[in-house]
Amino acid sequence: MIWQARHMPANAVIELRDVDIRRDADIVVHRLSADIVAGRVLAIVSEHTDVTTAIGQVLVGRTEGYRVEGDLVLDGRELVARAGGQDRTQAELFVRAVDSSLQSRETVASLLRDALGAGRKDDVEDVVATLLQRVQVPMDVANRRVTELDHANRLRVSFAVTLAHRPQVVVVDVPYVADASTLFTTYSEVLQDLSRETPIAWVVTTDSLAVAADIADDVMVMLDGRVVEQGSVYDICLRPAMPYTRDLLLVTPRPHRALPDYPAFVDLASHGGCPWVLNCREALTAQCAQQPPALRIVGPGHEAACYLAGQHG
Repeated sequence: MIWQARHMPANAVIELRDVDIRRDADIVVHRLSADIVAGRVLAIVSEHTDVTTAIGQVLVGRTEGYRVEGDLVLDGRELVARAGGQDRTQAELFVRAVDSSLQSRETVASLLRDALGAGRKDDVEDVVATLLQRVQVPMDVANRRVTELDHANRLRVSFAVTLAHRPQVVVVDVPYVADASTLFTTYSEVLQDLSRETPIAWVVTTDSLAVAADIADDVMVMLDGRVVEQGSVYDICLRPAMPYTRDLLLVTPRPHRALPDYPAFVDLASHGGCPWVLNCREALTAQCAQQPPALRIVGPGHEAACYLAGQHG
């Protein structure tokens, strides 16, 4: 099958260990560690889009304007060179981002043929048909220009183009936009189908837990550029241990999955200790105001950066 990824390892495809991402003098991402695993969808959630943008850009090799420190290893090879430059061959060959604003004036079929590149000429049309079927685009769209399509079908074609490159890892930025529910539904439907049926590692960057609740297997919640909670989507959305995560859920629109409703929220404020301490409604300790808590285990496969996590139900 054409979406079969190259050299797919059994577990982590990309390993990130203590990764800092700097833009100018600012540290946008602090000490990020994660395993990006084949066949699973990891959602990275941050209200601040500069954080998710930086992570997505670095993963696909667009490091201009960023300085990256730490280890990013793809299938046993460094993704980012030690000097801070990008090994673009690794990123371009193995990691792809879905271009949600695809503006090509080519026909859908010619765009897919170009993306397929090398391959037997006699089976290209069959592969194009398979890709379109995979993303639920009718074959009669194949000879239309991409710019003639509505936004939802253009997004589906973007997924097909990404799969044509046979990546090991696909990065998708999915903002939650309340007045664009058709697009949100398209992201959700396509990602759910493809993640079940393709042996690819998926990274979804988003500003909303609604997106994560609907499409992710695993979730990382970030605050002030740091991971403050991570675990399965069910742990994060049904058993959150970090007060910030619980407050995020208060403003999370109800997703398609059968998760509970929540009411409303307080604004973000920062402090020298835990970045949520000025908003936290728990019984705080002096330690909460002194230094940011480190991630610690609060359940099987579930970690939270909170001194009070063991006291939560």
